[in-house]
Amino acid sequence: MKRTRIIWLVSILFATATAPTWAQGGPLKQQESKDAMTYFRLGVKHFKANRYVEAVEAYKQAIRLNPEFAAAYHNLGYVYDELGRYKEALESYKHAVQLTPNDAGMYSNMAVTYRKMGRYREAVAACKHAISLKPDLAEAHNNLGVAYYKMRRSREAIESYKQAISLKPDYAEAYFNLGVVFLAAKNKVAALEQHTMLKTLNQQLAGEFFNVIYKDKVLSVVPK
Repeated sequence: MKRTRIIWLVSILFATATAPTWAQGGPLKQQESKDAMTYFRLGVKHFKANRYVEAVEAYKQAIRLNPEFAAAYHNLGYVYDELGRYKEALESYKHAVQLTPNDAGMYSNMAVTYRKMGRYREAVAACKHAISLKPDLAEAHNNLGVAYYKMRRSREAIESYKQAISLKPDYAEAYFNLGVVFLAAKNKVAALEQHTMLKTLNQQLAGEFFNVIYKDKVLSVVPK
């Protein structure tokens, strides 16, 4: 998941996440703020090394030192999502958006977590809110398409993926997801058009989509 850099087909589709934040902190006493940032940066270091449990502890320590550290809450939610701890991820994201209510990427990431929990209506609502804040956030449009697809609302899914692509013409995951919807609708010609685009953008995804097209794997696919 690539949230707006971690990323969600019928059961493959890609959801896209917004990248964890690498710096920022709320106003605090100078030493406390410095200490919180030290733990925050340690969390980033652990995350980049795939040491997710250690990253959780570092971000939690940053929050203890600075309870208004929105970026730490956001990154903590991101790591919890990677660990499959979705309830805790949502709680962290909710804290983050309370502190920074105009951050569209945070709402888009919340949508990814809602989708993983099967809470599709809430995923749609979170995506729409993200789009209301930042209409050109391609990842939110892609994630909205994934949620619609899981709700069997194919027409809305197609429109959402097309909007994501119009905003980000090299968005390979959105082409993949759009192709999956076309396949599910038995529109193989349109699906093959997406495969042609994928071959120029991402050879790995093009190979995966080839298998979906020619090996009848569409029902086991997960959105990107």
